[in-house]
Amino acid sequence: MQDAANESESGKGPRCPICGWMDVRRSMPKGFLDGLVRIVGLVPYRCRSCGQRFYRPQRDVPEPAD
Repeated sequence: MQDAANESESGKGPRCPICGWMDVRRSMPKGFLDGLVRIVGLVPYRCRSCGQRFYRPQRDVPEPAD
């Protein structure tokens, strides 16, 4: 499972922490907890394979122009 974490950090996208699949999508925020974690820069994702919901850092930050 260590290789799965490294692959995710290499910019290929988030992996499900349960099954390791990369077929995940951003999940709609639900409730108070999602509001709190968003303050620290985390957004919810859901695995399309096993249905697990998890949080990852938001990566929608634009890259600086040269």
